[in-house]
Amino acid sequence: MPYKRFITPREIVHGWGALKALKNVATQKTFIVTDAMMVKLGHVDRVKAILDEKGVTSQHFDEVEADPSLDTVKKCLAQVMDFVPDLIIGLGGGSPIDTAKAVWAFYEHPVLAEMEWNEMRRALPRRRLGQKARY
Repeated sequence: MPYKRFITPREIVHGWGALKALKNVATQKTFIVTDAMMVKLGHVDRVKAILDEKGVTSQHFDEVEADPSLDTVKKCLAQVMDFVPDLIIGLGGGSPIDTAKAVWAFYEHPVLAEMEWNEMRRALPRRRLGQKARY
């Protein structure tokens, strides 16, 4: 079986001590996209404690479900639009990370959230990201 590659346009920090990397991230307002389990396990509190030490304002959305729906993405997006962060963190597994990426793209270009799926998929690669926030 031939090998496969997975390429993502953003950095994923993981493993023991990964939260320490937050100490070196420049941000004033951070929005955390996660699920209820990350809250229950105390990981959101750990992230917020590091951000608080740096004087960073933060908020989180913890309603991401497995295989998140577009409704979940739009609910999270509404909170992000109100908060206006300069950094969005996807905390947890694939669903929070995927949700955070979609929210980030829609935050950068709100018109994308109103497009039909196939139209949005064609338009997104031509859009520049990172003008409002980093992911």
